[in-house]
Amino acid sequence: MIVMENIDREILKVLAFYDVFEFPLTGLEIHKNLGVKAGFGETHQVLDNLKNNFIIKEKDGYYFLPPKETAGKRKARFLISFSKLQRAKKIAWLLSYFPFIRFIGLCNSTGYFNANEASDVDFFIIARNKHIWTARFFAVFFLKIFNLRPSLKTNKDKICLSFLISEDGLDISNVALAGGDPYFYHWFSWIMPLYGEKFWKKFIAGNGWIKNHLPNFLEQRGLIVKKFSPAKMILEKIFLSPHWETLFRKIQLRLMPKELKEAAVLRTDKSVVISDKMLKFHLIDRRSEYREKYYKKIFNFQ
Repeated sequence: MIVMENIDREILKVLAFYDVFEFPLTGLEIHKNLGVKAGFGETHQVLDNLKNNFIIKEKDGYYFLPPKETAGKRKARFLISFSKLQRAKKIAWLLSYFPFIRFIGLCNSTGYFNANEASDVDFFIIARNKHIWTARFFAVFFLKIFNLRPSLKTNKDKICLSFLISEDGLDISNVALAGGDPYFYHWFSWIMPLYGEKFWKKFIAGNGWIKNHLPNFLEQRGLIVKKFSPAKMILEKIFLSPHWETLFRKIQLRLMPKELKEAAVLRTDKSVVISDKMLKFHLIDRRSEYREKYYKKIFNFQ
């Protein structure tokens, strides 16, 4: 049995982290984001104690730190995010027919229903091993043709393919910031699967490290159920040769902005990774900033 004082402190730490994003949480959401193993009954009991002692607030089933009242903002953003989710499902369904795409997940603000009107939609993709560049080529080509890629003019409702991995590189723990990366741990917990149940299960199994940080971790639900397409099978046979992968790699590297290629070489924080097992393009990476804001908030809880 966990000492209640430990749960008390961990609940405050969870609420402090999400307070950075003005995002109140339900009791279950708090429980799955705790840094200690506990039963849900224990978590709920401590939540009641904290609320009754006016240490935290609750409105409409959402818990948050005073003095802000953020429940209304979350409900407004939920409606925006839900609309974006419906669009994301349709596009993920289309992308699922493209060769070598094994899994599509929704991540970042829309993944945890905290998007605003101007937000884009971020996909996390798993590709067949040795075919990550081919998978990205077809996906980007499709999005570009139909004007679904973010641009300098607008990001609203556009599809961002900023994180792809191959099925032989499922463990993504190596991109966490040294010294702790709370944003990355919570980002992982909110990935919402849209396509590829088999590979979603493999991905979760390959990242058991998450329970070292979030021991009550529960993966998201929300899969599109679809059988494997004969057309996709034919395309994969056509483009199976490694010569295609080499060609598509060369094309994309030639078109890739210079700053991305330089960041992949010069940065040590893994915000940008360009390899045959991972393509991660986060030139603007605010994880360190969020970590510092979070640490400042929890200083008084220690």
